[in-house]
Amino acid sequence: MPTVTVSNGLLHPNDALGRGRSPSAGSYDAPKLPEDDGCANLFWLDIVDPVDSEIIAVSRIFDLHPLTTEELLLMKDDALVQDSFKSFKHYDIICYHTSIAAYNDEPWAQEDPIPFYSIVLTRGIITLHRRRLPHVRNTIARLLLDEDTVKLTPDYIAYLLLDDITDTLVPTTRMLELEVDAVDELVLILAEADHDDILKRIGIERRHALWLVRLLHGKAEVLGAIERRVQAKRHHAPDVAKYLADVHDHLLALTASVHHCERILARAHGNYLARINLELTNASNTTNGLATQAAILAGIFLPLNLVAGLWGQNVKVPGQDRDDLLYFGIICGCMATFVIFALAFFRWRRLI
Repeated sequence: MPTVTVSNGLLHPNDALGRGRSPSAGSYDAPKLPEDDGCANLFWLDIVDPVDSEIIAVSRIFDLHPLTTEELLLMKDDALVQDSFKSFKHYDIICYHTSIAAYNDEPWAQEDPIPFYSIVLTRGIITLHRRRLPHVRNTIARLLLDEDTVKLTPDYIAYLLLDDITDTLVPTTRMLELEVDAVDELVLILAEADHDDILKRIGIERRHALWLVRLLHGKAEVLGAIERRVQAKRHHAPDVAKYLADVHDHLLALTASVHHCERILARAHGNYLARINLELTNASNTTNGLATQAAILAGIFLPLNLVAGLWGQNVKVPGQDRDDLLYFGIICGCMATFVIFALAFFRWRRLI
């Protein structure tokens, strides 16, 4: 159920609207908005997890375009919702994705972006989102601080919401930068036992970067469109365009940082694969060297076995009738000479 309360001209979550009932679209009557356009008559209606009947009722009360109603009804289908800005005759609608994962110890942990809708009217603003988010509380705190120094307008409230959502991405981006720098350094000094760990970390950080890219996608275009729209009505919000330009700059910096992290991770992955290939090549060369040496030794001693086998036959062989060791010495000397010359040859050819 949506919850709203009026406080100092602002409507914000606190008490239940309708006291727990889920009224149909026809049970709402259009509110009597003040004629004066002053700050005291500014309102903010925040609706948490609205059902279809409540969205239709809001659309009828505030005379929203059918395309806006259709878009709000598809709020729960993340595949069809993207960051966007549309301007109609008497209001603007902003869709700006956020995520509560930014407030967790493990940001981006299987947390899909949550669409946050802001409908900026002439004398108020309506926000709709699927779950309770800290952005509303943070923005109300900012409004209470700024109400004495800044002229509060619907555009200014929309700016505060966009600024708060953008600011929540700064810690997650900074954490990604630190992790990416650590991975980039570890790739160059990792030991053989750390291969599985570093590959897992590279995969995790690339998933984090893709999560941030998905969350940041389209936001720069949305802020640029809002900035141009606010500049077109500068007499209503003279300073909001400057504030939005500052948020736009922060968002561009975050986007550039995430893309830079992606490039570093891609390079680290390439360096990791190159290091693995180098180690495999070294191991293969070592194995080939050992196999070559074994083949050389086999090639040297095979003829010696042949000679020894010929003289060891149970038939009459030369020197069999002699009582001295002359033939034995001749055979051993020839074998030794053959071994020495063979080793010298292979050494000269640098095969051993």
